[in-house]
Amino acid sequence: MTDPQPTPWWRGPRFDDWFADAVFAEIARLRRRAGGKRHVFGDPTMDEDGLGLDSLDRLRLSAALAGLVGGGKAPADRFERLATWGQWLEEARRLAAASDTLGFRTSGSTGRPKLVRHPLAVLVEEVDESAAAFAPRRIVSLVPAHHLYGFLFGVLLPSRLGIAAEDGRSTSLTGLLREATPGTLFVAAPTHVAALVDTGATLGPEITLVASGGPFAADDHRAALALGFARVTEIYGSTETGGVGRRDDPAAPFRLFDRWRRGADETIVAVADDTRRLRLPDVAIFRDARDFDLGERRDAAATIGGTTVHPTSIARVLTSHPFVAAAFVRPMRPEEGDRLKAFVIPTAAAPMPREFAASLDRFVTERLSPPERPRAWTFGPRPPLDDRGKIVDWPIEPDAA
Repeated sequence: MTDPQPTPWWRGPRFDDWFADAVFAEIARLRRRAGGKRHVFGDPTMDEDGLGLDSLDRLRLSAALAGLVGGGKAPADRFERLATWGQWLEEARRLAAASDTLGFRTSGSTGRPKLVRHPLAVLVEEVDESAAAFAPRRIVSLVPAHHLYGFLFGVLLPSRLGIAAEDGRSTSLTGLLREATPGTLFVAAPTHVAALVDTGATLGPEITLVASGGPFAADDHRAALALGFARVTEIYGSTETGGVGRRDDPAAPFRLFDRWRRGADETIVAVADDTRRLRLPDVAIFRDARDFDLGERRDAAATIGGTTVHPTSIARVLTSHPFVAAAFVRPMRPEEGDRLKAFVIPTAAAPMPREFAASLDRFVTERLSPPERPRAWTFGPRPPLDDRGKIVDWPIEPDAA
């Protein structure tokens, strides 16, 4: 029996999922609307009415999509002149086949989302290393296919290996786990892992899990192993860098992918091309040439009134308030002001919002310098997360600033 042969990713089993996710995300971004349920683009005859687009939407969306799949070289009106979803899909396939780069947007967790383009050859290099490391025979992905991590493991990897891949986002987690066959690799964000563990499902042999896209709690990592996953791997990386390191034990350091080596001045260098040097988004504390631990994010600092402040440290101060269960701090948008704002998850005993905000104002006045003090408070029962489980910007109420 011969091994399956690689398939070009644009002919692979999840190309349609990738493009549908990209379209949905671009519509949400252009309309400044976060999250929501992903639209299912299943009917190739669906026109702009079915997509919910007007002429201006089509113009802006066409330019955005040409930038993602056309490597920035495709005309901005490439999709605008097409009438149906099926035509858009085939045009995307043609552009993908002719392009040697792909674009991915950052989450915007530390600022405005930005477009990052990666050479396809570099993405293939990373995926081939993952293929050797995990050797899956089937993939179930719980993450959006248009994000870099979701694309690498959920779209490109199964195409390279010639294996089946499934979008598990609309399926019962319990059913997915119970029906998983030996050799199945689950691709998840850290926020999915607790939900997988909560199913209490009995797993068969050789079922593995990979998690990336945000902080992965050590307790969740261990709980997934206790559930019965044969291997649980945490991947460290970002949209800008791709995968950088991985570890199977939450107490162990990360180990650099084989395609990277440690460089000077806190950089990593591509083994195949020493002109490719990247600075990691987090402080990396190397134990030796390949193993490293992570410190704080480099981009966690902000400048308020000419003073450098650290939102992560400020959030830790807020969590020492007796009525704060969790807190997130970031600079206001330009249209909101030039100070910091905070999203606070109250404890059950917290007072009503107006009284709570006044209490927090007094609290930070006693503990933080003026530039460090949030000037707008937003309260909610859950953190503002995107579909990767990353913190995203939140609007403030007009009277909150």
